[in-house]
Amino acid sequence: MDLLLPGAAGMVLALMGIGGVLGTWCGGIAADRWGGRQVVPGVALALAAALVAVTVDLGAAGLVAAAVAWGAAGWACIPAQQHRLAALAVGPAPVVFALNGTAVHLGFAAGALLGGLALGAPGGGVGALRLVAAACCGAGLLLHLVLIRRERS
Repeated sequence: MDLLLPGAAGMVLALMGIGGVLGTWCGGIAADRWGGRQVVPGVALALAAALVAVTVDLGAAGLVAAAVAWGAAGWACIPAQQHRLAALAVGPAPVVFALNGTAVHLGFAAGALLGGLALGAPGGGVGALRLVAAACCGAGLLLHLVLIRRERS
């Protein structure tokens, strides 16, 4: 795929969306099989790898593969997290899931803000995006591990 052709960016985004659908499906199956607590760390690592990969010059095919992986890993976390929340039984499931959805969208906004700041910062650019993406995934993974430890005690 020539990424300079009209519509190429739209095609990459569409494929990323297909990856998201597959990730949601596979994330749900994995959460049912192994539990959300076990699935989230692997998904966070896969997401970090995919986010870094989209900033590396891998050619058109590599970019498409990285975008599909980004969509899959990004959305695989949602059913795993909802599985965890349902198991905690901290309130009515629809309310808890709605709050989780709100937190997810706040995370999207915060990530976009941090990415924009990284691009615009002196010495920033695409290389800075790799660091911001990895840091955000690392922070999410760290929070997940802290919360698991808190649940156990």
